[in-house]
Amino acid sequence: MSDTLTIWSREPFTDERQLPQNTRWSVEPTGFVFASPQWRIVVAPSESIDERSVPRELGPALQNAQFRTDVRVVPFDVPEPARELFEWTARIVALSTQGVVTAAGPRSARQAHRVVTFSRRSRAIDPTIALPSADLLMPRDSNWRARYNAWIALAIVLFLGALVGAFAFGFRSISKAPPRSSAEFGDPLAFDAERWDGEGSRDVSLRLRMLDDLIEQQVLIGQSVNQVRGMLGPRFSGEATGSPELDRKLARWDAAFRIGPITSNPNRLDRSVFVGVRLNANDLVTKARAIWP
Repeated sequence: MSDTLTIWSREPFTDERQLPQNTRWSVEPTGFVFASPQWRIVVAPSESIDERSVPRELGPALQNAQFRTDVRVVPFDVPEPARELFEWTARIVALSTQGVVTAAGPRSARQAHRVVTFSRRSRAIDPTIALPSADLLMPRDSNWRARYNAWIALAIVLFLGALVGAFAFGFRSISKAPPRSSAEFGDPLAFDAERWDGEGSRDVSLRLRMLDDLIEQQVLIGQSVNQVRGMLGPRFSGEATGSPELDRKLARWDAAFRIGPITSNPNRLDRSVFVGVRLNANDLVTKARAIWP
């Protein structure tokens, strides 16, 4: 069983693009069809009529009507959102054809038809059939899908480009990352005090290759600050290195000693390697560690 609204109009209805949710309608032999698993709305093809076909009881409301278009919803008992879409469809057909919406009354009723006046604008609640805004009720540009696909493709290209750029930047940063251990300057060497003071004083890389062993053998533990200064050089004065991360590392220690710069370029951040020491109340070293930039 179905429910039907009839539109009596001066013009036929031929363009499904004017219907609500216009991309959801299909063209079938029975007319324009909006199909759902539980219900369907059909806009039947407009039929030409003569004056004798127009219901007399509607009077001047249907003067000069030349076409009849039926809008049906099947079954009669449908969810409220579907009924609202059904009513809104009939209204749009009437507006686009200069027509009037009527509903058929019971056969026994004195008036077989009545003009339908909608007290409020229908708004579907179910988001799967939500009604579009007013501008979507007009004929739709057939090229919208092509433009939509073009925008999606452009967005994908930009996203992939950003990923490639981020990867390249990260790889470049990693490739230029400062060393983190003595092994990165060559084969590690056992700590040798004579070579440290002799060759090492002239070759920073030699000291850096012995640094890990210096820490592991706890050579500095128990020595005074002056003894450490004699071995490692002047105590770091605490000025900013230009690297906030390195400054935070150095601030955790009671004293620090610069082993040597990794780069001699004065325009770059301080990439020096330090030795940080923890001191007791007698200024003797209780802990030492290499601090890499």
